[in-house]
Amino acid sequence: MTDKVGCPVKELPPIRADVYENLQESVNALANKYRIAILLELDKYGELCACDLEPVLNLSQSSVTLHLQKLYHTGFLKKTERGKYTYYSINKNYSYVLKFLKELGDFYKLEETAQR
Repeated sequence: MTDKVGCPVKELPPIRADVYENLQESVNALANKYRIAILLELDKYGELCACDLEPVLNLSQSSVTLHLQKLYHTGFLKKTERGKYTYYSINKNYSYVLKFLKELGDFYKLEETAQR
């Protein structure tokens, strides 16, 4: 089969874009500078609560909590409740995502820039 200008057109099966909804949700969760920073901080320190991240991100505790919840609901984080505090850590099943983010950060030399 060829199109109007003679280009050979491959006959491909139809794509069901709806099967990518979970992937889209995960990618969207990573498409935020604060959530990327949270993941990298958690990678560095292991386990943190919103009150630990609030001053370093310069965000309100409620904003930090919303970002943590988004990362938790997409599976990137685990949470542990201790009394009235919730502590978050990286879900080790997603360590490859962290590796990718760190490699991108190295490429863009983000760590040295972020500390200035």
